[in-house]
Formats: sequence, C-alpha cells, structure tokens
Amino acid sequence: MATAQPSLPAALPRKAGELRNQLTSLIWPRKPDIDERSYCYFRLATNDLRVLLVRDPEADRAAASMSVGIGHLQDPDDRAGLAHFCEHMCFLGSEKYPDEGAYHEHIARHGGHANAFTSLEETNYAFEIGPEQLLDTLDRFAQCFLHPRFHEAAVGREVQAVDAEYRMNRQSDVHRLFQLLKALADPAHPFHKFGTGSQETLLGSDAASRESNEADLVMQQQKLREMLQRFHRQYYGADLMCLCVSFTASQTMEQMQSTIQELFGRVPRALDATPAIAYADKPLFRPDSGPQGQLLVVEPVKALREMRLMFAIPPQRCQYRSKPANCLAHLLGHEARGSLLAALKERGWATALSAGPAHEITGQAFFEVEIALTERGLHHWQCVLSMLNAYLAMVSAALGDADDPCDLPRFIYEELKTLGEIHFRYQERESSPFQAVVELSSALRLYAPDDVLAGPYLYFDRPTKQDLCNLLLIHMRPEKAITFLISKEMYQQPEDFELNSSVLRHGHEPWYDTNYVMGPLPSSAWQKRGTWNAELHLPLPNPFLPRCFTLKTPAEDDQANLAASKPLQPRCLLWDEDQGQILHHCLDTSFRQPRIQAFFQLYTDMAYASPEHALLTKLAICLIEDDLMPSAYDAELAGMSYTITPTAYGVLIGLCGFSDSFARFTEHVFCTAACAIRQVDEGSAAARELLLDAHLDRLRRAYENMALQKPYQQVLYHARVLLQVPHWHAHWDYLPLLDDQPSDKGRRFPWERVDAFRRSFFAGELASPADSSREMVVEALIHGNVTRREAETLFQRCMAILKPCKTPASGSLRAFQRRLGGHQLRIPSKLSPLALWVPLRNAAELNCGLGCYFQTGLRTLESDLFLELVVNLLQKPLFHELRTVQQLGYVVSGFVYRLHGAQGLFVVIQSAERHPPWQVAQRLERFLCDFTTAELKALSPAAFMPFLKAMLEKREERDRNLAERGARWWTEIERGTYTYDRMQQEAQYLRRVLDRAGSLELVQADAVSNTGFAQFLTRLQQFWDLDVLGRRQGGSLRVYAVPTCWAESADTSEQHPGGMAAMREQLCGLEEPALQTLVAEAVAIRAWQTRADRYPSERERDEEPALLLESENNS
Repeated sequence: MATAQPSLPAALPRKAGELRNQLTSLIWPRKPDIDERSYCYFRLATNDLRVLLVRDPEADRAAASMSVGIGHLQDPDDRAGLAHFCEHMCFLGSEKYPDEGAYHEHIARHGGHANAFTSLEETNYAFEIGPEQLLDTLDRFAQCFLHPRFHEAAVGREVQAVDAEYRMNRQSDVHRLFQLLKALADPAHPFHKFGTGSQETLLGSDAASRESNEADLVMQQQKLREMLQRFHRQYYGADLMCLCVSFTASQTMEQMQSTIQELFGRVPRALDATPAIAYADKPLFRPDSGPQGQLLVVEPVKALREMRLMFAIPPQRCQYRSKPANCLAHLLGHEARGSLLAALKERGWATALSAGPAHEITGQAFFEVEIALTERGLHHWQCVLSMLNAYLAMVSAALGDADDPCDLPRFIYEELKTLGEIHFRYQERESSPFQAVVELSSALRLYAPDDVLAGPYLYFDRPTKQDLCNLLLIHMRPEKAITFLISKEMYQQPEDFELNSSVLRHGHEPWYDTNYVMGPLPSSAWQKRGTWNAELHLPLPNPFLPRCFTLKTPAEDDQANLAASKPLQPRCLLWDEDQGQILHHCLDTSFRQPRIQAFFQLYTDMAYASPEHALLTKLAICLIEDDLMPSAYDAELAGMSYTITPTAYGVLIGLCGFSDSFARFTEHVFCTAACAIRQVDEGSAAARELLLDAHLDRLRRAYENMALQKPYQQVLYHARVLLQVPHWHAHWDYLPLLDDQPSDKGRRFPWERVDAFRRSFFAGELASPADSSREMVVEALIHGNVTRREAETLFQRCMAILKPCKTPASGSLRAFQRRLGGHQLRIPSKLSPLALWVPLRNAAELNCGLGCYFQTGLRTLESDLFLELVVNLLQKPLFHELRTVQQLGYVVSGFVYRLHGAQGLFVVIQSAERHPPWQVAQRLERFLCDFTTAELKALSPAAFMPFLKAMLEKREERDRNLAERGARWWTEIERGTYTYDRMQQEAQYLRRVLDRAGSLELVQADAVSNTGFAQFLTRLQQFWDLDVLGRRQGGSLRVYAVPTCWAESADTSEQHPGGMAAMREQLCGLEEPALQTLVAEAVAIRAWQTRADRYPSERERDEEPALLLESENNS
C-alpha cells in the first residue's frame, strides 16, 4: 500500500559529494559480532549536532531520541524546575505544527509512544513509531527543537502538571533522600538545587497562593514564558545535542543521513555551549562546614532500616576505559564467601549490600555503599561501619603503596576483562528500539564515538594501581564519608542506639518535608574490634565463567521435526499423567545466542493453602536464597540468573544463562532447594536463627510499607484483592501472623519448622510419619541453545531431586491444574457501580486515588482486539481532557486489565486534595459519555485506519531476544492455552478487516473472512455500548483511596461505609450513585466474595489445548 511522504523543509541533497560536505567524517562504532545492525556516527558540519544512526534489518519499529546536554543544574537561581518545565512545554506545538497536541496525537494515532525525562545535566526526548511514519514524525520532532510555540494557554496547565508531579513524590523516600543529599551541598553549587520544581518556584509564592488575583497570576505566567524562551535559546543548541535514530531496512544509511541533515541542520547552536564550566572546578561541599565525616539519622516515610555511605570522588566518565571505581564496586559488592555481605549476614546484621559510582556530574561523582540492615544490625551499626573499614583496609593492603610491588591478584583483573568481553559480545537486544535509542543518545555524551557501544562493557585498559589507591586512600577514607542511617526508631530514640543526642542537631529539608538529626561521627565508630578480620578475603576465581559458546544444531532425527514445527514454537516432549510431569522444549539459536532459558512451575496447594502456608513458602525461599548466595553471585557475574517466585498455585523457578554452565547451575539450584541442611554447631545454628529473624523482620516491614504506597498503587492493589480469589492481604492476613509474639508454646516460625517445610516442599520429605504426602505437578519449558536430549536429561535430573507426584484421586493433570488456578470475580451488573473505599494509612499523604474498572467478560480473540482498540482510541483524549485541560491529577491512565481469563477497561487517576475522587469519578463518567458521542461514533472509517494498522504492526513485530520470546511462550503455557501463534492469529484477523476497509457494504455472515468494515465498526460500537458501559458481561467497580484525615470527625467512622459516605456528603454534597459500598477491610471484602460469581478460568473452558506433541511429529 502506497503512503504519502511527509513534506520536508527542503529538497534532499542529490549528490553524494554535496552530502559529504555537510557531514563530518563517518565513524562506524565497534559492535558485537552477532549484532546485525549497522551503526554510523557523524557530526553535522552546519551546527555540530552529534548523530548516531542505527539501521536495523530485523526491526519492525523505528525510534529516535534526542539527548540535550542540560538539566536542572542549569536552572536559574530564582526559577527552580525551569529545565523540567521546559521538558513539559517543548513538545506542545511548533511553528510548523502549531496545535498543542499535534505531536502526541500523531504518535498515538499511529500506535507509537513518546516520553521524556530531566536529570541533573540531561534532558532526553524520545519516541517510537511504525517505520512508515518515521520521516513524518522526525519532521515534527525536529520542529519542536527549531521553533517551539510555548503556548501561553499551556503555561498554567503545565505548571500545575509539574506541581502535581512534585506533590505525588513528596512521600517517596527515594526522592526525599536524594534531595537531602543535595541540600547538604554548598548553596553556591548548583547540585544544591531543587530540580523538580513546583507552582511556588515557577510562579513565585505570591502568584501560587490561592489568594492571588487573576491579573498577578497572568503576569507571572507571562514572565515565566519569557524566561522559558530565553532558557531554550540559551541551551537548546545543536552543539549540546546528541541524536540517535533507529530505522528499518526500508531506508538506506545514506538516505537517513540526508534526512537528518535536512531536518536538523538548521537547529541553531547554543548561546551557552559550555553550561557546566561555571561549576566544573567548584567544590561540592564547603571545606569548613561540609557534611563529610558527619552522621545523619533520617526519618523515612516507610519502615526502612538502611545505612548509606557517600564518598565524594573524582569524575569517572573520563576513565571509562579502565573503570577503577567499577573495579572497587566489584570487590565491595561481592556476595561470595569472604565478602563483606557474607560476614554481615552471618551475624544477622544485614540482608543486602550494593556499591558503586553514582550521581556523577561535571567535575564530581560519588561512590555509594548501601546496606540493608536488620533490626539487630541497626543496634550494631558501629560494628557494621568497622567491618566496612576493615574490608577497605584489606583491599588497600593488597594494593600496597604506590612504590610497593604488591597488587590485587591477577585473576581479578583478567576476570573483569573477560566478563566484560563476554557480556559485550553476547549482549541481548534491548526490549524495544525506544530503549535502545534512549540509552545510545545518552551514551554519545559519555563515550568516544568508536566506543559508544562497547564503552559500558569493556575494560580496554587495566585499572592502574595508582587510580585504585587514590580512590581508597584519598577519597574513601572514614573521615571523608557522609553516613546516613535511615530508620524511624533511631530518629525517634537515638539514645537507644548509642547516640549522644546532646551533640546532634535537628534539621529539616523543606521541599520534601524530611526530618533528620545530624552530628559528627565519632572516629571510634570505624574502629570497633571484632573477629571479622579473619573472615574477610578477596573473591576467589569464578567457577561459572563460560568457556564454550558453540551453537547447537539438531540431531539428524530431529531435522524433520524442527522443519515441521515452523514457525518456531515449543514442542511437548513429555506429558506424564502418572508422575505429574510436563516438559516443553524448543531448540532456538535464531538470535545467535549461546544461552538457555528455563521455567519450572511447581503446582501444589502447599504454597497458598492459607496465609500461614504462603508465609512458610516465602521463608523457605529465603533460606534457599541464603544458601545459594555465595555461588549464585559468581554465576550472576558470569551471565547466569535465577528467580524463585511464590505464586497462588505453587512456586515458579526461572533460570537463564550461557549454555556452557547452565545445566550445572540449574542442578545446583534444585539440589540446594531440596537438600537437608547439614548438622551445624551451636554458633552456626544461632546465626541461622538470626538470619531467619532478619527475613521475618524484612517481610513484616514490606507488608507495613504496602499501606504507605502512593494512592494510585493502593487503588490497583485493592482492586486485585477484591476481584481475585484466592488472594491474601498484607495487613489482614500476613501481618497478624508476623506480629504474633513468642509464647510458652514457642515461636510460630522457628527455623526447624521452616526448614522442614522447605524439605517437604522441594524434596518430598515428610516432617513426621503422621504427615500426608504432598502432591505436586511440574510443568517446564526449556528453550534456547539446548537440544532435545539435553533438555530431557536436565529435566529428569531435576525431577529426581524434586520428586513430584500425583494421586489418582486428583484426576488428570489438567484437572489438578484447574483446581489450583485463580479466578476473577464477576461484579453483578445490577449492583454496579460497586464502590470500594480504601482509607490511606499515611497521615502525611494528601493525594487521593480513583480506579474505575469496567468488566467486559471472558477473553476471546475478537474481544481482546476490540478492548485494545478502544483503549488506544481512548488514551490520548482521556489524558488530554482530564490531566491537561481539567488538571485533575498527574497520574491519568487507561489500560486493558486482564486477570485469570477475564478482562475489562481500567482507568486510574491520582488527584490532589482539591479534587476528591468521587468528583473525579463524575467527571470521568461525563468524559466517557462525551467520548461515545463525540469521538467513537463520530470517527470515520479513515480515522480508524491508523489505529488498526498500528495494532497490526505490533503483532507482526518479531521477538527481539530470547527472554522476550520465552516470556511470550511461557504466558501461553501458564494460562493453559498453548496458543503460541496468538499474535499471528490476531494479525490475520486485523489484516482481513483492513483488506475490507474500502468495501463498506454490510454482509450477513458473522465469519471474519466475510466481515465488511462497516459491520466491524458496528460491532466495535456495540462492544463499547453493551460490554464496556452497558455491563452485559460483568459489572463496574470504583475504588476510592482517601486520606484518613478526611474522615477524622466525631460522628464519622472510617471503618464503616455509612461513615465514609457521610464524610463524602459533608465535604462536597454529592450523592454516590454506587448501589453497593464496601470499605477495604477483611470482613466486608470476604463476605462479598463468598456471594459473588466467578468467571471460569481459561483452563476451565470446554476446549482442550492443541499441543504439538513429540509423538505426533514422529508419527
């Protein structure tokens, strides 16, 4: 089908010589051998724009990203957040495309997406689109850098959007701690600035107040717009920009070079081409009153217990070829025996540790060490510091002085170099072209053009001893550390943790309302004596380092089977009803990767039969991960990974890695999971009890923190709690068990009980003769660089360890799996909308959340496509109207919500206190009515075409890597449908609809092959009217997440629906149209669930799955 080409600014150069004169010399960056993409780097001679083109013959999508070398460090002193505000405004119209929504509507109409972010010294804009629309979209993209409109009408709205984003994150500990670090910097250094911005910082406190008059507000908005225009002219220059464009085989490299020159060649240079020079050599902290050598005890929002040490170090970007800070991070962050973390865990003081360079800006960087402490570790925080100091001293001793011949063992450098080369050579494709261009456009300003692909991975040079010694002996000394202890209990009672409150002064960070105390850290805290020196040593050689990367070929008797299974998809090698074992396999080397991926789903009711069983399962997994930690970390460095995840129907074990060591590591994981722990002495037994206590404490705090999540997250969580059965709740089910104190009968979860459960679960051992044997079915997928015989051998070895079994009384394998499967509950249409009130437990949270869910019934091929098309049509106008125009909140999103074979439309909105969620719900209802008449029913067939084409292109996209393909296949196996060609079936449906788009006569037959386009539109509108809004296949749900402070009155109880309703009517006088109202509490929810009907799961459908069995192929 022919498509009109975009109107470009000028005719493209026709002569190669003419184009060469407009570009600098071309550079072809080093790339992995298996990477089929072509890369070309050049600069535009007209304006010095740096460009990296990526021609991807395997891609089905195109993308582009522009990295602008300015961030919020360039904000004017009196306009905090201006760079972020510019990011919001820049793409709201240009001179050539003046409409505010032209850019985003164009991308949405063609099934693409766009995003942007602002950081310390970078602002990045990116989009992804179908290849046919790339040139047109690039033109629109370029115009926003050339001639942005900065519409006056948008200024006020986008200030509100920035302010809503800031207020949404005020209760985020990540944002609070980062801003606190910045607040410690010298106020004369731009690192001190508040980067997000707010209504107050952008418009001024007087104009931002509610008492300000309209004239003052308009004047401040005009002033802000003028500052924005000056900011853009000063910094948005081509010589501060890096552009990356990824395109398909439909264009040549020469054509794209010409296009870039025409579209971006007239972007002017920046008025200030060196924005960082003013602070490049400026000290980050005041030498006389800086925070180095100080201790800060911070009060978090969530129940955190963390130690963070920040060392100011020289910038590391210029040393990317040798990576000395990464080398130290490798040593400090190691988790094998002899490591700092292993010694901390042995004493029950910590559960996790990470280390590495962070927050680098021009002239300055940090080396961060973050330790997740246990309650016991918090009380021994000085010993933790001393252990860290002992490890740093050990590394320093190994290096010796500058003139000393001592050095780290040679194999450490060789392993780092080898691992870097392996990961570069066999790096998997990014999940999307969008991700690729964002990463590469940012990388262009960090690495030399030759090294832009290899720079993050390779050790081109060995880290010099002098560089390592300088980091350790000059910059990472105890007196240079900024030490953060993040804990509510320590902040509230510092004396209980060996802190002298008389020398601590209280502080308050105003932007995020963060409280802390600060004082000098006594030098003795780094010098505690202990037995740990003998335990600490440098890492040993890695036993999992892969050596062989040969790609497997099928055996002769498998050649015909492989050819018969085109397109590539798994085959069922084993379906054993008696033993309860199912194995699917696919030899897949299409990505030229010597990797294997495997999933093992262990179906058993032991995992989720009760909240206590669910906690035992989680704790058993914790024990396994503890035992695996020393070896698993080495395996992870060598490209292996594993996960053990509890599910509602058992446990999922996932593994991925290089085929050379995959089988050995997989068996090691299963053996470790199943083996009985060897006899241990009293000291080791005590250490295990301490570690188990740490896991119990970590789980307890995690469940407590779930009540402190953002309102929109609370909406999604409680919607799932209400609709999914079974589903245990963090506060109703888990916390009462974890808060249960030890009694005369002993602890609820002693180590012996957890370990016995672990051995029963993963090895089939009985804790006592009175126990009944456990039933378990295992279904697995093994695919990648693995032959059929290798997969069968590995599977049988793992099953010999796991010992799955199923009794005849359980019925068939399918029946066993059905019994354990979850369901989505059906909301009665006569009682819709059902209202669920969720009181927010965070007293400081003033935002609220709304979730509206419209059930559309069971999933079918057609309903899946109809629902996705409706969401695609809805998303842009929903966002524009409710967020951009009405300013109801920062989070406004509509999406397809699928759960256990049923689905629907879900809209989630997080709003500020001035917009109560029931008011937002009414506005959403009005919008949906307007959308029905003004948008959906008014759309012409031609207007539908781009959306349908975009959906077709999405389904015709090829898998980008082995993990993506495996996840798609495993989803079908987990659902029990085994429809591996689902994308092809949906693409065929859409292709037939598009083929008939020109024929608008109605036909009588229902078959899709005879469906006229007009009938398709009619059926789509019926789906919207009857299934989405009309509740033909289900009901609707409203979830209100409301701050508890709204319900605090003498005659109102937050624990009673009537009280919440009274509170609502008192606040705004609106009547709730809900026919049934629930409050998120166990009794009410469970009572409703017992009366509700269930949708059948996909395993309960009448039809049996079409399995491609090995025996069928052989026959």
